[in-house]
Amino acid sequence: MLFTMFNKLSAYVLLLAALAAASAFAQAPKMAPFQTAWGKKVASEDVHPEYPRPMMVRKEWLNLNGLWDWTESTPAAANPFLQSPAEKKVRKILVPFPPESTLSGIGRPAKRMEYRRRFTIPEHWPKDHRILLHFGAVDWETKVSLNGRPIGDGAEYHRGGYDSFSLDITEGLNADGPNELALEIFDPTDHGGQPRGRQSTTPSGVWYSASSGIWQTVWLEPVPKDFLRSVRYHADIETGTGTAEKRGGSGYAHLRLAGRTRRWRSRLLFQDR
Repeated sequence: MLFTMFNKLSAYVLLLAALAAASAFAQAPKMAPFQTAWGKKVASEDVHPEYPRPMMVRKEWLNLNGLWDWTESTPAAANPFLQSPAEKKVRKILVPFPPESTLSGIGRPAKRMEYRRRFTIPEHWPKDHRILLHFGAVDWETKVSLNGRPIGDGAEYHRGGYDSFSLDITEGLNADGPNELALEIFDPTDHGGQPRGRQSTTPSGVWYSASSGIWQTVWLEPVPKDFLRSVRYHADIETGTGTAEKRGGSGYAHLRLAGRTRRWRSRLLFQDR
């Protein structure tokens, strides 16, 4: 009888250990066969904490990197997040690492996938500001929904795996409480005609593994009604002058700069109004 009790206790301990390991796996990056010193330091609560854009840095912003809900889907399938708990297979993915990477926690390729996470707008952000949602890069076709409604400046999808894009999500936000962000992503990799570099579903030789889904930082930031969208610089070598063009909520504005020597340098500071 003592032996039977010991066996039951051992089985119970092993079960608890297995559950703990499974929980840790869901909350931590997958371990690669060969891990760099930087990969070992990756933590789900502090992924790429630096402001992601070298120009037009704003003081107030909210980093959405970290653990998201992730599921693989098919064209004919219903939204997996709306299926019953027994049917859906939702996993955790560490954004902004693509599912093909081990750091993402998935470690395998996916053609169609869905991401989902919740966020809350910081209380100290000005109530009269617009809220912009930025994606550093998502490969390849992306449909964004907020609180169950599609958003996107008149276009149903964003297409392009290497360029950043932004959306004004102000009108779709909940005034109080959490908001739910969802992405539907399609990346055919080498089975489509889109630009893909040397990505391949069967990497070998000069062809390397694909990078699907979110692979750059996702973040939010508040901006006033008139704000900077972009800044362009045009240099005239012959005259030693340059033109800075800034695009904002009210259109374009131009600022002409002049220098005396080839070593002329300047520092421009543009501010949202």
